[in-house]
Amino acid sequence: RLYLYALAAAGQKGVEKALSNLRSEIERDMKLMGVTRIDQLSRGNLNFNWYMQPSDFEKNVAKHIKGSKPAPVHLWNPPFCGNLAIHIDSNGRWYYQKSEIKRERLIKLFANILKKEKDKYYLVTPVEKVGITVEDVPFIATDIDIINKGKIALFKFTTNIGDFTYLEENSQFKILFKKSNNEPQPYVNVRSNLFAKIDRKSFY
Repeated sequence: RLYLYALAAAGQKGVEKALSNLRSEIERDMKLMGVTRIDQLSRGNLNFNWYMQPSDFEKNVAKHIKGSKPAPVHLWNPPFCGNLAIHIDSNGRWYYQKSEIKRERLIKLFANILKKEKDKYYLVTPVEKVGITVEDVPFIATDIDIINKGKIALFKFTTNIGDFTYLEENSQFKILFKKSNNEPQPYVNVRSNLFAKIDRKSFY
């Protein structure tokens, strides 16, 4: 369509000018991205904030993730594809932009592909990785039970998305103190380096 408009407006010279402008714009954008050749471009150069919706990403995830258990994200190292405007607040609620995500199935799906690298959180599939933000930790431990395994009594924590974890080692439990009032806030490890905040009723 670009060529047709240029041809109609100024003939051959119009087409040559349009192609020259297009080439200049592409070369400028490549310089801004720090690449010099077309084959250096990848999905990592895309910013998903502008056009990817959670429903779009859900479809991509469904192609690779089967079942309702956490995926082996520690085995996957796909290219970073930009940030998705998903946020988990301090109460474990998931938001897209400023709208709360209330579909439990979608939250469970995303939680199962959640991965933490250093201080950043990502949703990961075998072929793509997108960044999200987490205010505190991604999960809330909403219930606690004591389970007897032989002669050993273990604490069993259930999270707000239905996962559960057993407290078997001291390293799985930590207490931090709130800066606002210095009150203790306990956390329990759910899996890998992902933690759940233990809610007030369970702690006390």
